[in-house]
Amino acid sequence: MTEVSVIIAAWNAEHTIKRCLDSIFSQIDVNFEVLVIDDCSTDGTAKIVKDNFPRAKYFKTPVNSGPSAARNFGIAQAIGTWIAIVDADDMVDKERLASLIAATEEDTDIIFDNIKILSEIGENIIKKKDFLPPSYTKIVNNINIQTYCLYNQPYKSSYLIGFLKPVIKRTFLLNNKITYNNNLRNSEDFILILESLIKGANVKYINRPFYNYIVYDNSLSGNFNPEAHLKLIDYEKTILLQNASNLDRASKKGIEAHIDSLQKAYKLYMLFETIKSMSIRHFLKILKSDWENAHFYLYVVIKSVFKKILNKKSRGS
Repeated sequence: MTEVSVIIAAWNAEHTIKRCLDSIFSQIDVNFEVLVIDDCSTDGTAKIVKDNFPRAKYFKTPVNSGPSAARNFGIAQAIGTWIAIVDADDMVDKERLASLIAATEEDTDIIFDNIKILSEIGENIIKKKDFLPPSYTKIVNNINIQTYCLYNQPYKSSYLIGFLKPVIKRTFLLNNKITYNNNLRNSEDFILILESLIKGANVKYINRPFYNYIVYDNSLSGNFNPEAHLKLIDYEKTILLQNASNLDRASKKGIEAHIDSLQKAYKLYMLFETIKSMSIRHFLKILKSDWENAHFYLYVVIKSVFKKILNKKSRGS
């Protein structure tokens, strides 16, 4: 029996895919399969996978469609009881899959572990910190729709729990017809979990960091994509509208608060763009368009500017 299907959506991942797959194929005490979905890479990703990992099931998408579509393709091919999503530039500890599966209960639909944040410096991988502090254990052990949304608000939540990487029961996804939204190229995991919670998913968390999240200067999640961000806002509004009659008041307020935080994040992006272009007139115009929250925008902007100045001074610039 295949306990876990590990799905890796890869695009131009020749510099990271080998160490990612090395970490997965080192898993102990678990029966698993690995599906690599190559989203039309133009580099040596395919050759590295085929030459070094004969056990991996390699697929190539007909056109580049983004991580959501690639993951959906992988889920459709998977045969494992559980689906584990791993990014092609990350790694996992050898005991991750076995430990997570052992921690599940009969009614568990989704399980998370903590994350180790690592930084790539030259050829070295340096651990920086665990993503969630111990104080968050109670929060993540009681995830409902409201909690999940309130602790995923950019610029407001200290730690965005939507960054946790899910391991999901495959039959739960199939029975509830839940898939990744192919139009989303960021926050796709957040939306998938939100839709799962709306369908009644039972979530469990263990406070051990088995997943290794590597931070790069040019990582996709670290760059603000305004078009993708607006698509995310529109889709979450659609989710709220479609499920309004099925949600309790607290859940609705949680989703509304999250949408509001996304809209504020977009305005902050525009404010930072006006600073880059030295356009005071446009900066003031954006502030006036949401004057009620102007103090919040100014606080974040001033804090960010001072942080940037201090960082430069610390590097001797």
